[in-house]
Amino acid sequence: MTRLIATLLILLLAACGTSPAERFCVDATGCEDGQSCSNNTCVEPSDDASGDAVETDTTVDPDTDTVPDTAVEPDTRDEPDTLDADTTPTCAPPEIGIIPRDGSNTLLDGINLTSGESFTAIARNADGSAATLLEPSAWFLDGFSPLAFDAALENPLGFAPEIGAWRLTLDWATSESCRGRSEPMTIVVYPPPPPTTLRVTLRWAPEPSGTTTDLDLHMTRVVGSAATWSDANDCYYRNTAPDWGTVGAADNPLFSGDDRGTPGVEIVTLPNAADDAYLVGINLYRDIGPPGAEASVTVEVPGGSYTNTRALSGTGEVWYPVAIRRDASNNYEVVELNTVSAGFTGITLP
Repeated sequence: MTRLIATLLILLLAACGTSPAERFCVDATGCEDGQSCSNNTCVEPSDDASGDAVETDTTVDPDTDTVPDTAVEPDTRDEPDTLDADTTPTCAPPEIGIIPRDGSNTLLDGINLTSGESFTAIARNADGSAATLLEPSAWFLDGFSPLAFDAALENPLGFAPEIGAWRLTLDWATSESCRGRSEPMTIVVYPPPPPTTLRVTLRWAPEPSGTTTDLDLHMTRVVGSAATWSDANDCYYRNTAPDWGTVGAADNPLFSGDDRGTPGVEIVTLPNAADDAYLVGINLYRDIGPPGAEASVTVEVPGGSYTNTRALSGTGEVWYPVAIRRDASNNYEVVELNTVSAGFTGITLP
């Protein structure tokens, strides 16, 4: 019976025009060896039911547990990245300049000095600390190049050049790949100013026999607008070398010595005047004999001198011949006063 049904199906397919190559099937048992059953039609392994190429089978092979045609690319996320030009660490040059004398933080690109003074230059980091400089770093000063350099000792650099105009540069290196040359810094060294010497000389002349005159020279610095005669400011026989403020003795006066007879001479010398004004006073300390002791005062300032004479008649009398004052051009001038008082009083300068 089964054979009869199969024969009838074959005859039916032939009547419908189905070719033997397109055999009807229910499963692979109805197809020839090597064929498979797809959509009730026996097909060759390389063709699907429509005759088109069969897409690659991506079914996971149970033996290898891999997908042959869709292999996963290897994961390289943990591998180190290669640095390119944009990610190369940048070279940060240090800040280079001359340290200001007033202690401010902004570095200078030039400075003026007086002979004997030194400058200090530094290469510093962003936090203000001195940069660690490596060889072949070197400071170059015109006429002194290169200056001796040691990274531990020469940053900051301190140096006192001679009189003249100089240019300072630094060839710096903070690493093998970070190095350069600073912009030039200018350093001008001037000769020292000539001493501003003031000198006051008091003289009094011989007198008739039996006459003894003792005059005393005083010179005081003026603090404020009025002169006072305290020992702190008054240079005279009891205070022969007062300290007038500046460290050292450059601006301090010197009294020559107390002369108590006739003829007499007393001198006050100020080798380097620094105050704005000074006042000269002549005291008739003692006068034995006929009154009328004659005092002569000479005041020497840079560029000129002044002399005046006056007769003093009473013991204790004080003559103010002149004041010495610094003008707008920073030069000292003699201001004539020529006033007399019964004793030391405050004098307001004109």
